Amino acid sequence: MTIQKADTIQMVISLPFELLERTERLVDQGLAGNREALLRAAIERFVTELEERISIETRFSEMAEDAEFQALNLQVAEEFAISDYEAFKLGENETR
Repeated sequence: MTIQKADTIQMVISLPFELLERTERLVDQGLAGNREALLRAAIERFVTELEERISIETRFSEMAEDAEFQALNLQVAEEFAISDYEAFKLGENETR
């Protein structure tokens, strides 16, 4: 027996009244086809942004463990140490 997933699932959600009003205004202004389309697009965008953030954070975590990257990072920091200090002193003088 094979169980097939439905393309869509109907669900009930609770929204704060103010958010529902804002949603309705957007639909009434023609900026969204209907409430369902607006909510679907908003959830899709939010989930995509979260997945991208997780991906970026994962790559940064990997960089923290990458010895080659750490060596390169240290080399760049050493090469720019003098100019960084000079920029710091200039900024310090401007704030006085």
